Amino acid sequence: MMLIPSITFSTPTAKGHTAIVAAGQWLALVDAAKYAANWQTAAEYFKGAVTQEQLQQSLQAGRAPR
Repeated sequence: MMLIPSITFSTPTAKGHTAIVAAGQWLALVDAAKYAANWQTAAEYFKGAVTQEQLQQSLQAGRAPR
């Protein structure tokens, strides 16, 4: 017996579309090195877990040339 994987695509829901747009906006701020603005637009849950300084340091370290 041979199993053939299949991929199913569905129409994004409004909630899914909103999440995709938000992720794109977040990435645009990171790409522009606007780390403070990135933190300021984050959800309160995220802000409670990560300080603005921690986010900035982490993103700078992760995006620094190696």
